[in-house]
Amino acid sequence: MIQTNASVSSISPASEARGRCTQAQSVRDVPEIKLALLTEQELGERWRMSIRTLQGWRQRKTGPNFVKLRGQTVRYPMNDVLAYESQWK
Repeated sequence: MIQTNASVSSISPASEARGRCTQAQSVRDVPEIKLALLTEQELGERWRMSIRTLQGWRQRKTGPNFVKLRGQTVRYPMNDVLAYESQWK
């Protein structure tokens, strides 16, 4: 019995006090992270074009640079979006 009490008391209070948060919550705490990558929907709204157009550009390897997260989720880095927009002007 004494050993079980010792093992219970060995749990650090820091781990108990440390709260868990979702990725969305942690992103809200750092605004520049949210602006660093745009989703297809966000870029489509920004440029007033359909998501299908962006998908076609990716297949033809045109348009702004993009990254795939976990092999399927597409994101557009804001720096690349701004660079691509500067070509239009």
